[in-house]
Amino acid sequence: MKELFFKEIKTLMSSWLALSVALAFQFLSIWFLWISPYSDTIVSAGVADWYPFLNWVTLPLMLVCSVLSLHAFAEEMQRGTYDALFSLPVSYVQIAIAKYYAAAAVLLFVLIPSLFQTFLIRYFALPNIALDYGVFLISFCGILLCGMAFLALGIFATLFARNIWVSWVLGLMIMGVFAQSVVGNFGVQAHLFAFNRGVFSMEDFFYFLNIIVIGIVLITFKLKPR
Repeated sequence: MKELFFKEIKTLMSSWLALSVALAFQFLSIWFLWISPYSDTIVSAGVADWYPFLNWVTLPLMLVCSVLSLHAFAEEMQRGTYDALFSLPVSYVQIAIAKYYAAAAVLLFVLIPSLFQTFLIRYFALPNIALDYGVFLISFCGILLCGMAFLALGIFATLFARNIWVSWVLGLMIMGVFAQSVVGNFGVQAHLFAFNRGVFSMEDFFYFLNIIVIGIVLITFKLKPR
């Protein structure tokens, strides 16, 4: 399983598409947090938290996670190496977990610069704005958990189509159901904003954890040679 995990990370890190969406995500985080004249920013609102970030982050996060998800199984099918996975000395559960963990590790790599650029910009350009580092770190945990939930849904979606673009659209649609749900607190947005209060709520944590676990279980059951 370890070998498959590192192979997946190497494949993802060498992908120009994954690198492109990572750079785009960083540009958008800087734009909406500090520059945008069309919405509140840390500077214009005078609020030292990630509310401006959380207000728009769901859609870009869906795009990033949908691209990372494609490398799990859709690209394996396109390259004709999908069936070779089942010749490895690992179980279906280990295949699902290795693929998921690799995508989650790369997602963390994509998100971390957003955390550091916030601290660096504040330190060098806006020293008079006081940041609550605890709130920022908890908000970051919320974004990471949301992204990990999207990854589980996106990887599951890639098992339904051989065509990489069909898999991508299907993954976005499934993520969108959770992102835009207006049925009570079923949608991710309400749980994501809860982290911006600076309180690590176990209710919100288990909401995302349930999606992750259910997603991995569904991936495991859907895995089979073509």
